[in-house]
Amino acid sequence: MQHETLQVLRDSSIVENVEDISFQGYEETFRLEARAILVNAWKLDVFIHRTEDRDRYSFHVSEDAELVVRWDNAPHHPGIRTHPYHRHENDEIHPSEEMDVRKVLREIGERMEQK
Repeated sequence: MQHETLQVLRDSSIVENVEDISFQGYEETFRLEARAILVNAWKLDVFIHRTEDRDRYSFHVSEDAELVVRWDNAPHHPGIRTHPYHRHENDEIHPSEEMDVRKVLREIGERMEQK
């Protein structure tokens, strides 16, 4: 069964191509890794690992080899008020709401419009 995240990526108007897909597991317990090439040539690397007791994610956007922004929920910044949810940008760590692929694509689209 195809995972919803992959379908959201494929249906997005800002995604040109989805490649490098690795999906293991089932609909509720799985590990997903994918790369989406965006219409402005940015790359979006998606990592989601969901188990019964853990839900980890990382959405990493890069231009060439440079980080544009990354959202993740790794518990390594306990001082952030939205811990474990945070955003990496401009060599800084910022608070973030819990993200999913729809929210990420919406925010990336807004950034593209501003650029």
